[in-house]
Amino acid sequence: MKERNEEGRKKGRKEGRKEKITQGACLRPGRMWVGEGFVWALLEIPLTMFHNSVDDQYVDCNPFKRLALRVPGKLPVAEKYRRTWEMAKRHWDSLGPSVSHFDPLYGTALVAYTVGDDLYHDFNTAAREAGRSRTSYRHYAFRDFHFLLTKAVQAKASGGVCYQVFRGIQNVRFTLSDETTVVRFGQFASSSLDETVAINYGQDTFFSIRTCYGARVDDVSYHPDEKEVLIPPYEIFAVTAYHQTEKGVHITLESRGVFSRRNCDSVNGKRPGEREENTGFEAAPGGKFPAISGGAAGAPKSCLGRPNV
Repeated sequence: MKERNEEGRKKGRKEGRKEKITQGACLRPGRMWVGEGFVWALLEIPLTMFHNSVDDQYVDCNPFKRLALRVPGKLPVAEKYRRTWEMAKRHWDSLGPSVSHFDPLYGTALVAYTVGDDLYHDFNTAAREAGRSRTSYRHYAFRDFHFLLTKAVQAKASGGVCYQVFRGIQNVRFTLSDETTVVRFGQFASSSLDETVAINYGQDTFFSIRTCYGARVDDVSYHPDEKEVLIPPYEIFAVTAYHQTEKGVHITLESRGVFSRRNCDSVNGKRPGEREENTGFEAAPGGKFPAISGGAAGAPKSCLGRPNV
């Protein structure tokens, strides 16, 4: 029974991702098929810097933010996600002395993200658009959770250590314009050290990624067998290869530092009516980024709608 439940939990996480993947994306016509009572559509989405995403790194921010989240009984997610948060806390507590060196609030946020239920889906969906403006950010319902997850990834990441990881996506094909040289995922992006695990999530778009700011979380994850490395939304990548395969497209990415449009927004904020700023906070090395290898001739430069993968 335990094995059956575990199998169902894994399947549910993967199927849930596929279910939510189409919302808000750019659909090109003529790429639909029918199977098992469902109509599936292959979406084509430009891979860009996704500047509308929430990409705050919280560098040198007001420390009172951390204190406010430690008030007894404070729930850093909406009430509808309480069950997920409490489940994550129980999992974190069960890890015992092996995680005693790590902040339990950050750790619980990591676990909650890896559960892969509605919190995971809703959080990523909202994060992709909430950075569009000050108004949209004020209505962003995951500010506390985004802060905790960001600080958790930063604390968990091994300074100077890069990982070769893989990320598979079903029903979505990312495209590149000829001018594209650097990109971001625009959300926290799950990847795996195990190529087979990533393949099981899909091959319509398959990424080979060298991340230097991602954090290995399999030692605390709710799904440790996925060997997950969590990539933050502010890490930027050079596109070093893009080519078609029999099963989809294969994109190779190399880390080139980090870039955020804003910093400390949820902590310091601005007074009403104060001029909006693009801080362009970055820690990327200077110099030109490599051009795209493999080309992407004919890829759309833009489309209506936004990605949701």
